[in-house]
Amino acid sequence: MTSIILAKNQTINLSKSNPSLTKVKVGLRWGESNTRIPIDIDAMVFCNHFANGDSKLLADSYFVFYNNPTSPDGAVIHSGDDTTGGGNSDNEVIEIDLNMVNPRVNEIAVWINIHEAKTRRQTFGQVPYVSLLIYDQSTNSTIVDYPVESTFVNETCLQVGSLIRQHGSWSFKAIGAGYTMELVDVVRGYGGNV
Repeated sequence: MTSIILAKNQTINLSKSNPSLTKVKVGLRWGESNTRIPIDIDAMVFCNHFANGDSKLLADSYFVFYNNPTSPDGAVIHSGDDTTGGGNSDNEVIEIDLNMVNPRVNEIAVWINIHEAKTRRQTFGQVPYVSLLIYDQSTNSTIVDYPVESTFVNETCLQVGSLIRQHGSWSFKAIGAGYTMELVDVVRGYGGNV
């Protein structure tokens, strides 16, 4: 199967293009910065449900990152922390068993954040590139390749994309939206407690 290259705001129905798809890996890659202090980027996901038109975190324990590497339903597993970036492979990986995702979850929002960005005065404007890939775990083949447009200057957090469940079908939407805020603000925006 040939991977689909997505651009910002494009969506692909993963279930329709691959009806047997049950387990995916979301790989995040970014270029190593040439700053004095290496830029430490962290990947994370928010397992959300839609409430009154808003996307809200199902519970604080459904915020999955290097310090909480597995969701309570066991469906989402974070690979661990990469503190430098660069290289020829994924820097951080999130494995998702679509069949195990809590039935109340209908969005898995994928974010990356610069650790201690304000203190270190670092932004995504100093990061050479960011990309997201989605793999079929059963074959390890690439389904989606999303090279995030590098138009960021002052941003410290990026929502890279979202896996969305609708009528039992999973889609991926490439978002690529940047924000100048702390991670705590993102968590609170989804209704989480920090």
